[in-house]
Amino acid sequence: MPWLVLALVLGVAPPGDVARAGAHPAPEPASTPQPVLRVPGAPGRRPAYREGELLVRFREEADGAAGPSPGQPDGPRAVAVRKIEALGAKVMRVLELPRGHEPAPSVGGRLRLYHVRLPDALGVEDALSRLREDPDVLYAEPNYLRYPTQTRVRPNDPLFVRQWAMDNAGQDFAYDPTGAQVSGTPDADIDAPEAWSTITDAADIVVAVVDTGIDVGHPDLVANLWVNPAEAGGLPGVDDDGNGCIDDVHGCDFTTYPRNGVVYDDPRDDFHGTHVAGIIGAQGDNGEGVAGVAWRVRILSAKFLAGEAGGSVADEIEALAYAAANGAHIINASYGSPQFSTFERDAIEATGLLFVAAAGNGGDDGVGDDNDATPSYPASYDLPNVIAVAATDWNDRLSSFSNYGAHTVDLAAPGDLILSTVPRGWVAPGEPPYAFASGTSMAAPVVTGASALLMAAFPDAPPFPGAPGGGMGPTVKEMFLGSVDRLPGLNGRVATGGRLNLAAALRHEETPPPRSQEPVRQGPNPARSTARFYVDAGGGAKELRIFDVSGREVFQATIPEGQGMFEWDLRDGAGRPLANGTYLFVLVTGERVSRPQTLVIER
Repeated sequence: MPWLVLALVLGVAPPGDVARAGAHPAPEPASTPQPVLRVPGAPGRRPAYREGELLVRFREEADGAAGPSPGQPDGPRAVAVRKIEALGAKVMRVLELPRGHEPAPSVGGRLRLYHVRLPDALGVEDALSRLREDPDVLYAEPNYLRYPTQTRVRPNDPLFVRQWAMDNAGQDFAYDPTGAQVSGTPDADIDAPEAWSTITDAADIVVAVVDTGIDVGHPDLVANLWVNPAEAGGLPGVDDDGNGCIDDVHGCDFTTYPRNGVVYDDPRDDFHGTHVAGIIGAQGDNGEGVAGVAWRVRILSAKFLAGEAGGSVADEIEALAYAAANGAHIINASYGSPQFSTFERDAIEATGLLFVAAAGNGGDDGVGDDNDATPSYPASYDLPNVIAVAATDWNDRLSSFSNYGAHTVDLAAPGDLILSTVPRGWVAPGEPPYAFASGTSMAAPVVTGASALLMAAFPDAPPFPGAPGGGMGPTVKEMFLGSVDRLPGLNGRVATGGRLNLAAALRHEETPPPRSQEPVRQGPNPARSTARFYVDAGGGAKELRIFDVSGREVFQATIPEGQGMFEWDLRDGAGRPLANGTYLFVLVTGERVSRPQTLVIER
């Protein structure tokens, strides 16, 4: 059993690209210079984190996060910086999220994160060990890397009849590698035409595509791009609005210094974000190419992925802060990897925005994994604003590459051979800039576009349960989770057992189904002196296992049958007080292991 628990906590199978029948492979991207990277103990796999970098969060009294300390050279902020410099390290930047927003209460005050560069002589593991012994450090982590979750693609003609995900009548829509036509199953779609009879536009909704860049000159996207008026009418090469990003007319590139608004500079590297953007909001009914789920919407490009080289959590957090500060309503996150990051989790929660995440594409074998056992982050964070999305094909089957999870993946959406926009430089001269792509990266933006239409149709509906400033009544998240087309092949694979139906969501056809009851509940969280775990008193003895975020088991206890509550004193198995930070816990009942949940220790 221990191997199963470790796999569940560590997420040992990183997401990878999947070659799909019916999609001719794209040309291999040119090699891109990148920093020296290393994956501890996993040769040949994608790097897990950026070598020589850490993220650190201090307790408020050691950092001044509760407020500034003007005129105090030895104030809290200086104390935090001195602790970092004592390692021989340097502060690269201070990340604060959200800007201009109140953080979610469970984040525990203002979220201020230090992005740190270590000296060459100090390794990441040694630096983490030293920092975690400091009582003023709330938590510290490597600067984990995230990767796109799309698969290989091929260009094709831009015809709506080929967009089976929107309207599937069983038509031929693509060719497989042998030249034979690929056709679908009638009604294996999101009922977009039926939904469009109610609403087509979400012109006031801002969707942040946190991804690679977007071809801002694409004829099917240009009318639907978010525009920063201060920069659109400003001086070239000048940060007119003082937000730290130069000329950010349609968004910002967080992969380069200084930060700038050139979100499109390479057709290969920026393929992924351009394809995702078109699924969400390629302009509809304009006689050009394809139609997005939302015909009119405002798409903001927050670029932190450098193509296949991926992007760091530090850059991602800065992109999330930018999106929140510039009025985004929804985040689309078509990326992921197996490493849990407290910094990423807190940043996502702190935005207060609906966060639609791709469930992931399985491991190196190209076969989808169970996220209940091997999580993929950020989709696997147990947060009310996160929606995790699996992919289905044109026959309403779970795509072979798609991750799934009866507890950790909310619903499925079409994500296999999806036709959308691609950079103009990606196709041959004279060819239309559209292509098929497959992956949960393509399924998530279908849900994002649907969310934008629901927000436009029901402007007073809270985006998700417990949303800041939210009112009463069903939330946007509940509307489409409760109105899915339930499919036998998705029963036990996703929490709702179904695939998105946009038209049904707009009609509120069903009440939201209850989520599966967790076998263990915990409180209070954060825990300051003790933590209580509540379980079913029947069903035999149970084992409670607690791990740190590296996957190391720090505590284990047996809860006997007949006992419904266990109280833990926040000490490890040897009786030593555990450091402040984030931990994961699971409950083992016989051969069943619950999904991991998070517990924060904050004394």
